[in-house]
Amino acid sequence: MLHLSTLTQYDIEEVQEHCNKLFNQQEIVSLYQRFCQLDRTAKGFISSDEFMSVPEFAMNPLAQRLLKMVDGLNFKDFVAFLSAFSAKASIEQKAARGVDAIVAGSWLHKGVLFDAG
Repeated sequence: MLHLSTLTQYDIEEVQEHCNKLFNQQEIVSLYQRFCQLDRTAKGFISSDEFMSVPEFAMNPLAQRLLKMVDGLNFKDFVAFLSAFSAKASIEQKAARGVDAIVAGSWLHKGVLFDAG
């Protein structure tokens, strides 16, 4: 789908569909630029170490739990992950994003949601 050097109109629309149109085209482009900055080795996904380079993320008291969710995200999943934090997302959309991830067994699992320790 995405090549790290280019972002086509088709790619933007595909990502918008993937995140229920919570981000407009300019926001998708900005997120793509940030994704490329974080993906220092241009491998097409962001590692947990690369996420920890974001000061706001590293300072978050839930950072270690969030790392379990974000390690290895490609751009589409990166945007979907961030959509759960969007002010435009409804409670249902935020909850559905977590449920989708649990069902898919990808970047979120029950331990992250229910681990109190």
